[in-house]
Amino acid sequence: MARTPKRRQRRSTISREPPLPRLKRFRPVSWHDGIVKRSVDDYIAHVLTELGRLGMKVCDIEQHDRPPNAERVLSDILNWLCFHPGKEYAKLTDWRALDLARMQTRLEKNRDAKPRIEVSAEITHMNNLSVWWHPSGWSGSSVDWQDGGSSYPNLIPDRCWREPPDFRWFTGDEAPYFNTRPSNELMFVRGVGNLQPEPIENYAPYATYNRDVVDSILICAVRAAYEVLIQQLARNFEVAVLNAFDFVTRDEFEEPGSNPFRHAIHRVVAWELEDAATLKEGRERQRAERERKE
Repeated sequence: MARTPKRRQRRSTISREPPLPRLKRFRPVSWHDGIVKRSVDDYIAHVLTELGRLGMKVCDIEQHDRPPNAERVLSDILNWLCFHPGKEYAKLTDWRALDLARMQTRLEKNRDAKPRIEVSAEITHMNNLSVWWHPSGWSGSSVDWQDGGSSYPNLIPDRCWREPPDFRWFTGDEAPYFNTRPSNELMFVRGVGNLQPEPIENYAPYATYNRDVVDSILICAVRAAYEVLIQQLARNFEVAVLNAFDFVTRDEFEEPGSNPFRHAIHRVVAWELEDAATLKEGRERQRAERERKE
């Protein structure tokens, strides 16, 4: 008698969605923790340490694949720390561009007189940070339309100055191209305008890391690098800073229920690039109001 073949039980295939990526959390760091003022190296070292601890790479927190809107804050700061713009610095420190007669007159009145420059910063329409230098008084000068363009490429005689500058020769503000930057640009960091340190309560389901904390650390590194640049320039020049970073911070602890007697983390939750004079005036007004109440 022939055996009837056993029917094999069909296994129903259950469609399963791929598991959601695990959220990796960077530990925050203070901009100013009440004891010491952190340097740009501290912020960069913290980010690199956290990347190693979480098994991530620099490319995991940056976007290199959509020029010219790339976000390369960490890479650009590292590159700037290693290779300051050599040609731009050489041009800035070229004594042949100085008005030596004017400097001699100033030195006779003040032995500590230095060439005067002004430093400005802006967030471009591509959300990049660009830092420029000009002879002091440039922002208050205007184009001399009667004599404009006659001394190209020297821009000093082509402007109406309220007070003569300490330089007799200056070129700059060239239009940037894909492989060149203006000759008076001292810092260029891509993607700074996209940094959003505002706290996120609930992360999206496909978020791979806490971007708000990383952006908070990176904007602190950018500000620290900008202030380091100004400190370096102040060694040889009298620097007028036209723009400054303004931070909004809040006190946070690294873990819930941690020791309340240790120093809190003053994490940056908002930032702006404002006019330095207006920002200084506002801070002095707030300080005077606080002292009056006390």
